[in-house]
Amino acid sequence: GMALALLSAVGAHATPTLTASPVAVRGRSWIEVAFAGIPEAELERESAEYLCEQDAMCKDVGGLSLWVGMFPAGADRGRIGPQPEWRAATAPWLATFPLKWRPVMATSGSTAFFLDAMHYPAVEFALFSNGTDWPVELAVSQAVSVLDASAPKHARLARTANPSEMLVSWSSSVHDTSAMVRWGTATGNYTTNAMPQVISTYTRERMCGPPATTHGWTQPPWFYSASAFPLPPPGAEVFYIVGSDSMGWSPEHSFLVPEAPSDAVTLRVVAMADIGESSLEGAQYHWMEPFAINTTTFAAQRLRKFHDAPPGGGQQNDTASLVLHVGDLSYATGYASKWDAFLDQIEPLSSRAPYMTAQGNHERDWPKSGSDFEGEDSGGECGVPTQARFPMPVPGGDQDSGWYSFEQGPVHFVMMNTEMSAAKGSRQWNFLHLDLASVDRTKTPWIILSGHRPMYSSSPEKCRGECKHNLVDGEWWPDVEALLLRYEVDLCLWGHVHNAELTCPLVDGKCVTAPEPGVYDAPIHAVIGNGGQSLSRFCVGTCCCSSIDPPCSLMCALVPSWSKWRMDRFGYSTIEVQGDAALTINFYADCLGEVNDLTMRSCTEFNKLMHSHTISRKPRVRAPDQFTV
Repeated sequence: GMALALLSAVGAHATPTLTASPVAVRGRSWIEVAFAGIPEAELERESAEYLCEQDAMCKDVGGLSLWVGMFPAGADRGRIGPQPEWRAATAPWLATFPLKWRPVMATSGSTAFFLDAMHYPAVEFALFSNGTDWPVELAVSQAVSVLDASAPKHARLARTANPSEMLVSWSSSVHDTSAMVRWGTATGNYTTNAMPQVISTYTRERMCGPPATTHGWTQPPWFYSASAFPLPPPGAEVFYIVGSDSMGWSPEHSFLVPEAPSDAVTLRVVAMADIGESSLEGAQYHWMEPFAINTTTFAAQRLRKFHDAPPGGGQQNDTASLVLHVGDLSYATGYASKWDAFLDQIEPLSSRAPYMTAQGNHERDWPKSGSDFEGEDSGGECGVPTQARFPMPVPGGDQDSGWYSFEQGPVHFVMMNTEMSAAKGSRQWNFLHLDLASVDRTKTPWIILSGHRPMYSSSPEKCRGECKHNLVDGEWWPDVEALLLRYEVDLCLWGHVHNAELTCPLVDGKCVTAPEPGVYDAPIHAVIGNGGQSLSRFCVGTCCCSSIDPPCSLMCALVPSWSKWRMDRFGYSTIEVQGDAALTINFYADCLGEVNDLTMRSCTEFNKLMHSHTISRKPRVRAPDQFTV
């Protein structure tokens, strides 16, 4: 009552206005939003609920009244009030959550918004006062039309079970049965095409709960997947476009045909987890990840096309040809528009190399939805948006099971689904057992197994002192570890804990020493959950024990002896596998500077190699187990 009375009393003097320009744009462009005529009293108003802990600005602003949001045109912006029952949800509490929003600090001026490549035909802007719990709408702009809304976007590649095939996926706001992928081995010359095997979308009814079913919902685009097959020989460059004459065509992308399984080639991989996405203009949105874009930008520089091609063509000798994203992808958690921003941000990676994903808790978990963890971490998505966007080569096509394997170069890759049981006798344990037993180590001498929740982590919230398996994130870890040991898995990649860590060769919380150099000892575990969401410090209070800071003895006394290297900074990793001889994992830091609570500021160095570790092996002879099921 008071708020509205104050507004109407002031309203006689000035009418706030909001003007957006230009009035028609393409995706990936800037929109200037001018505001004027805001009563002085609105700047004074305190709104204690302004919360955005990963934005440095929050520390300075505190209680903020005025803000501008960007919305799909025509969206219902009615007030719904705070919803404490919606576990993964955040303000502003409107019937439609803004695509993003920016604080306003003056009675007149302008602010800029970056429009990601998205599928809404038009957007509009609204000015609010009274903060984000009970916002009062003061003005709305005219609609800004998005000229390329239906154009094919967000190209993403994935391996299939067939080494001479690449699955090409993309999104468009229109359903078009004439859409296709066209490809060839010379730029601009597309000699082959393939129609999509799948054109799908999903409805609000398939979401499991709020905010995915409520103010986070916006209509998703159509998802297309087509199979480029048969590919030219490994190492050849394939140029491709997706779309149709009516939908429009994407820009040309290219990829290198994946290495065939072989113990004689070198393979380079980019590996990362727990990323999210960043708004280029520093706008607010659900669960901000201001450093995520550093991770994906620096990781993309490891792929070809960002290098100058060497003379006479052929592959750059430090080019990665595979990306692993081990769970916690966009952190959309029910806010559909975050998927557009995320897919836009990873396209320099996903359009150039297979982008192989795991489902994490923020993709999959929801009570009574089939996940073995009963939290509400997916914000009601329960895996559906992820599986629609990232079809993986799961056995029998059951995307919800989420586990799969594939081979590339000298490596057999296994992806777990840590959100489902892997206890002995479970479907996943049976898959792991059969899959690992069937690996031909003469052809793929290395096995890398990945999954989101970690089997081992020395992060203080998981472990104090000489702890063993991280049973909070899977009581089945001893059952899985028995398989890793029996089938001589070399490296395990995990996420979920937001830092980076490397262990010794490890069994049951104890380091294992090989009888002689080059002989198998035990799996080494790497946590790579430092992709951008927030940081989990190796600290108790201000006493820290990461490997890149001065050690504090009180904290260092709590670190188990199996933890050999730790870093609580944002970054990504690369893995280089040289035939059957050596596997090297490299940890890069996005930014070295000041750690600011959950995030960073004042970067002094970027994209810096912080640690490398090499596993060397003598040639292995073991062929697959001969057993019958």
